[in-house]
Amino acid sequence: MNAHNIDIALVGAGMGSESCLTKEVKNLIDNADIVFGAARLSNSFGDSDRQNVIDTYRVNDMIEKLEEADKDIKAVFIYSGDSGFYSGAEAAYLRVKEWAEEKKKENADLNVNIEIKAGISSVSYLASRIGISWQDAKLYSLHGREYKGRVPEVIESARYNEKTFVLLSGASDVIRLTDEILNIKNVILYLGYHLSYDDEEVMTITSDKKEEFLKGEIKEGLYTAFIQNVSPETKYLSYGIPTEEYIREENVPITKEEVREIVLSKLRLFRGCTFYDIGGGTGGVTVDVAKISPDIKVISIEKRPERTELIRKNIDKFGLRNVTPLTGNATETLALFDENNLVKNDNEYENYVREIIKNNPPDRVFIGGTEGQFRDIIRELKKFGRKIRVCMTAVTLETRNEILKLADEDTVDDLSVVEVNISKLVRLGKQHMMKAENGILVATFQL
Repeated sequence: MNAHNIDIALVGAGMGSESCLTKEVKNLIDNADIVFGAARLSNSFGDSDRQNVIDTYRVNDMIEKLEEADKDIKAVFIYSGDSGFYSGAEAAYLRVKEWAEEKKKENADLNVNIEIKAGISSVSYLASRIGISWQDAKLYSLHGREYKGRVPEVIESARYNEKTFVLLSGASDVIRLTDEILNIKNVILYLGYHLSYDDEEVMTITSDKKEEFLKGEIKEGLYTAFIQNVSPETKYLSYGIPTEEYIREENVPITKEEVREIVLSKLRLFRGCTFYDIGGGTGGVTVDVAKISPDIKVISIEKRPERTELIRKNIDKFGLRNVTPLTGNATETLALFDENNLVKNDNEYENYVREIIKNNPPDRVFIGGTEGQFRDIIRELKKFGRKIRVCMTAVTLETRNEILKLADEDTVDDLSVVEVNISKLVRLGKQHMMKAENGILVATFQL
C-alpha cells in the first residue's frame, strides 16, 4: 500500500460570513484539497473550481471519501460557530481518530494528522454587539434539540441568573422562548438574527413589547438569544418552601414545611431522576422537588380533579416546566405501566397517562396519601422492575400499622422509620406556648 499523509482539520467558521473567519481557518480552507460541510458553509467557503467541495455534515460520509485517497491529501471539515461550543467537531474528532487508528493497522506507512481549530462563537459576537461580557453567563443550546426537553433549564437560569445565552434553531424557537421568558419579572431579551451577515439584526424586547413582537413578522433563520435579568431571584439551596407561599384551598391537605424538609432529604434525589408524588394534594412536595432542579422530572398523581387543578395553579405560580400533573386513582394509574395493559383504547386521557407512565418510570417516590391502597401501590411500583427509593408519611394508626408490618416482612429493603413531632410557637394573650401538632411517621425503603 502507498505511503501517504492525510491531514484533517476540523474548523469553526464563526457565524457564517467570511469576515468572521480567523486567518488560520481561512488558510486551512484555501489550501485544502477537499472541503466538507453543510451547504451553507461548504459552498460559501469552498472553491469548486479547484477543490472537491462536498455538501455533507455526516462524519461517515467524510470518512468514506477519505477512504479513496491513495496520495497526500488535505481535508477540512467546516462547522458553524466555535468548534468547542455545541459543535459537531468533538464527536467528529473521536470518530475520525478511531478510523485513523484502524487504517494505521492496515497500512503502517499511512499518516493521519487530525487537528481542531477554533472559530468565533455567536455568543461572543452577540455579547460584543450589545456591549456586555459573557464570562459569567449560563450557556445553553436549543439548536437542533427538542425545545421542550431543555427549556426548563433555560427558564430556571433566566429566573436566577443575570445572564443567559441560548442558541436557537429558528423562528419557532424564538416565538416560544419569547412567550415564556418574558413572563419572568425584570427580564430583557436580546435576539441576534443572521449575525455577521449583511441582513444582521439585533433586537431588544421587553415584557411590554412582547405582544407587539409576537404579532409581527418573525423571519426564519439563525438566531442567538441573550437573556438579561436585571434583578434575578435568589435560589435557596435548602428544602422547604414556606407553606404560606402556596395557593391553598379549604380542606385540601399539604405536607407540612418541616416534614417536607425531612422527606426531601430522605429521598436522596439526584439530577435527571424521575420523581412521583402519589397523593399530590395541594402540590407541596411536587413543587418543592421540582424547584430543586429543572433536570428532575416530576409526575404528580392526584385522585380528585379539583385538587389536580390546585396543583396546576401552584405549578404556574412557581413558574415550573418540569412537572406533569395526572388525575386518577394511584393504583390504577401505576397499573398502566403493566406490559399486559399497554394496548391503547378509545379513552384519550388514559392513553395520554399510559404514555407518560411508560416513558417515565420512577426513580424516587413519595406516598403522601394511600386511601387504604398502600399494599396495592407497592405491588404496582414493583412491576416497574427497577430500584425505586420510596418515602412515605403516616398519621393514622391504620397506615402506621401497615408500615410497621414491613419490618416483619421481606417486602422491601433498607426500611428506616422515624417519628417526627413538631411543636410551634403560638400566642395566648400576652403569653406564648409551644403547641404540639400530630406526630408523623416517616418511613423510607427500597424496592
